[in-house]
Amino acid sequence: MDTGLIVTVQDAEVQKRIAAVVRNLGPGKSGGLFRAIGHVMRESTIRKFEDEGSPPGSWPGLAESTIRQRRDVAKGWNTLKSRKTKRGRARADEKLGAIVGAVKPLQDTGSLKRSIHALSDDEHANIGTNQLYGIFHQEGTGDIPERPFLLIDAQDAARIERLALNYLAEALQ
Repeated sequence: MDTGLIVTVQDAEVQKRIAAVVRNLGPGKSGGLFRAIGHVMRESTIRKFEDEGSPPGSWPGLAESTIRQRRDVAKGWNTLKSRKTKRGRARADEKLGAIVGAVKPLQDTGSLKRSIHALSDDEHANIGTNQLYGIFHQEGTGDIPERPFLLIDAQDAARIERLALNYLAEALQ
């Protein structure tokens, strides 16, 4: 047995608005909303790289071994090793500390950050990367700590909700 609710609207203005909503949100018509959501999520993901996580600063720091492997830091290590005096090594160590302090997780070359893209259609907004190693940083594995960059935090959820409400308000006009 089928159950349901049938509502009959007799007000012409309300009927006109409902028809507009159906036209604007029906199949093939909601891509604008999902494109906007995809854009917001890509922008948010890029911000997570700059903030080193969400909340900002929540990603674990780099391992000492990773820092040593970085191009700029390797130059610092070579400089440090070549100093003959204690004072010279101390100055090189200070310079090295400045270089190491500037190193941020997931930003050695920037290729992962640059690879973030959004794909959307009428029903979905997807954010992702085509870099295969991204999953290891997203979920963590072995000696690579988890540094999630593809996530919806409270701020993102609020922005998406505002987008949807604005889109619906426009559809009702």
